[in-house]
Amino acid sequence: MLEKVLKEFFILLSELTILFLGISFFVAFLQNKLSNDRLKKILSRGNTVINSLIGATIGLITPFCTCSTIPLLIGLFKSNAPFGGAMSFLFASPLLNPAVVILFITFFGPKATIIYVSIIFGFSVIAGILLEKLGFRKYIRPIAAPKACCSGCGCDNHSVESPSIMKSSILSSFDMLKKIFPFLLLVATIGALIQGFLPDNYLSILSSGYNEFISVPMAAILGIPMYIRTETMIPIGLFLAKKGLGMGTIIALLIGGAGLSVPELVLLNTIFKKKLAFTIILCIFTVAVGSGIIFNILY
Repeated sequence: MLEKVLKEFFILLSELTILFLGISFFVAFLQNKLSNDRLKKILSRGNTVINSLIGATIGLITPFCTCSTIPLLIGLFKSNAPFGGAMSFLFASPLLNPAVVILFITFFGPKATIIYVSIIFGFSVIAGILLEKLGFRKYIRPIAAPKACCSGCGCDNHSVESPSIMKSSILSSFDMLKKIFPFLLLVATIGALIQGFLPDNYLSILSSGYNEFISVPMAAILGIPMYIRTETMIPIGLFLAKKGLGMGTIIALLIGGAGLSVPELVLLNTIFKKKLAFTIILCIFTVAVGSGIIFNILY
């Protein structure tokens, strides 16, 4: 049994290290190409629907984590960027980015990726439109932007005037890998233990029959205090799925943890009044539960 766990650990750690190194290079390259000022300029055009579509698209293609998204969001507000587009960016950015998409398609395949991306992208656009139409911009607090709370996640922006974007991207990718390597060790350990010690279908009872109506919302709630990085939860989710946990429950846990972590809640309360902060919490919880139910039906 121990030999199986160690073998699974080293295989998973090797796969994740290579995968994250490639993703980190891609992320760093995008960050060098897309400055914050350019994002603001791109977002400030069109009507509410177009702005929200652009905001969600920026969230999809930019490599910002949850904590670096909020300071950027404040910058968008200060530059009078459209509220709906900025909010669509806030919802999409931590849940849809190049790393998440690549990992999703690697571990769960094209079908799950298409379903996930479609749900989160559509939700981000609709939420941005509704929040602007309902006048929620008035609930923004006049406060200076806080610093990102996760400096160790590789979210630092690089100047587009860098003498060599390629060299800078390579150096940044190794730096990001170094910072996130402890998380990879944790993921590999958890994955190996799940694979080695949990019997097959051990968790299926949690997502079968009427239990799925309980497990999905519970997973969404439990994900919030866990502060799960989307990128680290995806491979763990694969092992949970192999052991019988329903895909819908895994997705609800992922969205609840990555879309609305405790650090993000603290930052949200510094820039939004209670009504808007509570609305954002409700939106994330709703999409987490809704996504879980949809995955249970379609996947």
